[in-house]
Amino acid sequence: VENGQVTMQPIKELKGLRQAVLLNKDNFQLENQQGLLTLAGNSAEILLKIALLQQPAASKIGFKLTDQKQKPVLSFIYDRSEGKLILNRYQKDGVRKAAVTDLTELNLQIFVDKSSVEIFINHGQRTFTSRIFPTSDLNLALIGQDQAKIDQLQGYRVAQVVE
Repeated sequence: VENGQVTMQPIKELKGLRQAVLLNKDNFQLENQQGLLTLAGNSAEILLKIALLQQPAASKIGFKLTDQKQKPVLSFIYDRSEGKLILNRYQKDGVRKAAVTDLTELNLQIFVDKSSVEIFINHGQRTFTSRIFPTSDLNLALIGQDQAKIDQLQGYRVAQVVE
């Protein structure tokens, strides 16, 4: 519990599963949609930090996972004008939303494996977990409007605990 709110964070031992750095970029501009990497084996941890005070007021920003044919598997967007976090699995039951207010920063810790995605927002103030069913390796792309500025992006290949 933090400031009267229940938070959920991944266990610290997950850092020990990091095997290789896939991506490490600081302070860059995002133009609409920018493909960044292929998650070979589909087991990865992604850390994304965005200072929202430096973003245009009506901007949308987030990420998308696609398969090798660029078919969308999952997207996660912060829509500042709606004040909502939006997860879309591109299935019949696929859209989930959570209201958020007065965000000055967006810190995402994202875990992807062969059948699920877990997203921890702002150190566990909000979380999303979703099952996914990719048929190939996944591609990660960032999505943004109005030349969004990304403060930090890191990606790690992680070991699988269960085969």
